[in-house]
Amino acid sequence: MGIYLTTSDLIALLNLVVTSIIGIWLAIIVNRNFTINRSIKDYYMQEVKDIRKFYADFLRKIYMGQLSAKDIKEWLKIASNRIDCVEYSIKDSFLINKCDIGKIHSEIQTFITGTDEFNENYRLQYVVFREDTKNQILSFHIKLLNACTELVVRANKARKHGWRYRICKWLKNKFNNR
Repeated sequence: MGIYLTTSDLIALLNLVVTSIIGIWLAIIVNRNFTINRSIKDYYMQEVKDIRKFYADFLRKIYMGQLSAKDIKEWLKIASNRIDCVEYSIKDSFLINKCDIGKIHSEIQTFITGTDEFNENYRLQYVVFREDTKNQILSFHIKLLNACTELVVRANKARKHGWRYRICKWLKNKFNNR
């Protein structure tokens, strides 16, 4: 009394086992990659939100006339570094070609440091901007907010760089470090 399996029964059994293994493997790998990818995107979205808040606090102080020219200049340098770091990192992680936050920040920086109020009151304790200057700064801020929103949308839609990009980057780093 034994169990006799025909060739077709063995093939069907083997097919069932292989299909189950592939299904389990795919479920584990895809879920892991999705979780990692989602976590990275969430991190960058939080960074962009932090930049927005960072900027809003800065502009509130400008509007209230609570900053000196030197404070403004220092803040703009710090913001430049932070924005450059986030933009570089997000472009390095995902297939995102366009990111305008740094460009708009540069426009804001050039505008603010080029105003008469900034230059005439450079040595004073506080810089007080005229209403028309504040309105222009506000229009730049709106552009910056739009760029932040656009980057979040792009990051959510973006795919990670493929294996070719990672290999080329690895080779570039390997040969540049010699």
